Amino acid sequence: MKHKLINNMVNKIKTRKIHIILEGYNIEEVDEIFINLNQELSLLDSEIAQKDLLIQKQTQKIQDMQTKINTLEFEKNELKTKLQITQKDTNAR
Repeated sequence: MKHKLINNMVNKIKTRKIHIILEGYNIEEVDEIFINLNQELSLLDSEIAQKDLLIQKQTQKIQDMQTKINTLEFEKNELKTKLQITQKDTNAR
């Protein structure tokens, strides 16, 4: 997803550069505009990287919680089994 977004931005920048040149701007103005656009793209890339890291952390937390849930579910089932055995023993007496 990250690469697709960046590729889309790069394609938009290239298209915009062609339009700017066709509109009669001189090359220095075009270069300055694209330096600014590249800086914006770098900022977007940084934001995406930060959000990716946050997603990874949240995903790990979710996985950890799922592991805890599974462990508790297993323990609950073990206790139910022990309770049933105890009840059978009690009823048998």
